[in-house]
Amino acid sequence: MTIKNILLKLVLLAGVLLLSHFVAFPIGEWYEKDHIVSHEFYIGPFAGYSSGFVIGYAFLSISLFAILFGRIKLGVYFALPILVFSLLGIMDDWAQLSFLAFLAGLALAWLILFLKRRQAR
Repeated sequence: MTIKNILLKLVLLAGVLLLSHFVAFPIGEWYEKDHIVSHEFYIGPFAGYSSGFVIGYAFLSISLFAILFGRIKLGVYFALPILVFSLLGIMDDWAQLSFLAFLAGLALAWLILFLKRRQAR
């Protein structure tokens, strides 16, 4: 593993975190509207921010890392913390949605990589 490869992964991780911040607002607003969110304690500028951030990160990390590096396994590594927390709290709505976002990102990445390989033949 070269320094250039490590830096590229770190820059992409920073980009995924930044994109997750921007998609947290629409996803969090939708989540807050349809689900009960505690207004007493929350992280971020509004009550649904943390849920929107995590759901956005679950989708974006698996899809972007897998598509840009051409390996689904790398995307799973970066989404693994969210996947573990989702499986630990599987009865929670937040955990179910983040797990579904992970699966949707995985399906999208697999489909795009499949079409890229098929087109290359």
